[in-house]
Amino acid sequence: MKAKVNEFFVINITNKNIVLGDLYTTVPARATVNFLSKHYNFTLDQLIDSATKGSLFRKRSMLWLRNGELIKDKEVIKLEDAIMPSRTNSKSVLEPEVYDELLDISDDEYLEDHFE
Repeated sequence: MKAKVNEFFVINITNKNIVLGDLYTTVPARATVNFLSKHYNFTLDQLIDSATKGSLFRKRSMLWLRNGELIKDKEVIKLEDAIMPSRTNSKSVLEPEVYDELLDISDDEYLEDHFE
């Protein structure tokens, strides 16, 4: 897929607004901005310069840059087709313990002895 000339997307992946000092603009939190759209007056040279040594370069840990179209939707796996882990096949086997002293008395007798 060949990128269009009028698309330069910047994606803010943080919960804070990111200020781009050399471009004199702010990228809102969790937003995607196309800096080559009609709402901004940037040239491609300005954006490439900022991405190589400017504020886009310095804040690259908080921003994603993308030239070209954004991938809107990924292929969704239906739950009917997905493999789900099952708890019926366990690797550990639990065996109940038997206490001989509790076999001789009933539940009522045990309660009377210990909780009254």
